[in-house]
Amino acid sequence: MQYLGTQNILVGSLVGTVIGSITMMPGFIAYPLAGILLSRGVSYMVVASFIIPLITSC
Repeated sequence: MQYLGTQNILVGSLVGTVIGSITMMPGFIAYPLAGILLSRGVSYMVVASFIIPLITSC
């Protein structure tokens, strides 16, 4: 939450992409994590840029 943040969407998207591309986790954990991030105020674009490389890297 601290790194993805809510202030700057572009920086959050870049950080989310990097974190998502180096992290490996199954989808049944990644999708609830995305829901938690959305409920904490992270934008949809940042969550998508985190989840897409996360799921496709497995």
